[in-house]
Amino acid sequence: MSIELKKRIFTSFFLLLLLALMFFYTFVLIISIIIIFVISWIEFHSLISKIFSKKKIKDKSLRFFYKTIFLLYLFFLIYLILIMKITDPNLSVILSIQFLYLLCQI
Repeated sequence: MSIELKKRIFTSFFLLLLLALMFFYTFVLIISIIIIFVISWIEFHSLISKIFSKKKIKDKSLRFFYKTIFLLYLFFLIYLILIMKITDPNLSVILSIQFLYLLCQI
């Protein structure tokens, strides 16, 4: 077995365990969402900064626009997930299936 295969198996096991914990414990779900939010924001910020690296006013305004839209999207997504989890726990089953589907796509 190569080292990369071992890393992938370990990562897959960890992600499935995290998914199961997120399904059963709301606290783990909230902490995981916050961590994913921060990582997504950092990655998107660095990506946009590389794309629009010029100091022109047009680039600055586009950078601000894209960051704002992405930030609103993340807040809306977190709000939607938490509302689904709080209002109807049965909807979390659908959410878990969607996360498993996304996990299989990676």
